[in-house]
Amino acid sequence: MAGKGTENDGPKTKNSYEVKHLEVECERSIAKGDVVSSDNMTVINFSNAFEAVLEDVNKEINMLLSKYARFLCERAAADASLVHELDEILTEARALETHLTQKKESLRHSLALISNTLQNQMTLS
Repeated sequence: MAGKGTENDGPKTKNSYEVKHLEVECERSIAKGDVVSSDNMTVINFSNAFEAVLEDVNKEINMLLSKYARFLCERAAADASLVHELDEILTEARALETHLTQKKESLRHSLALISNTLQNQMTLS
């Protein structure tokens, strides 16, 4: 199954081997007419139940990881959208700053002209 690590393959393989071995022993005993001990059947049932639960847990973990990956992708897309929007706002703010700086200089120049004109008129009078 995809998503299983190689470090988990060893114990699971050994466990599967032991279960198969016990099943083969039970089948041989039944074929010979021997009575199967309830301990061996309990171990087989427990092993089968354990493997079924383990597989269910593995599916659940894979589903949760898949949901988490989707969430991260959506979050990354939203973050990228916000970064783009902030870049646009920053560009607009810089353009506005440049425009206001030019207006300020224009007003300074106009005030300097008015001041010079008033001083010239005062000296003439």
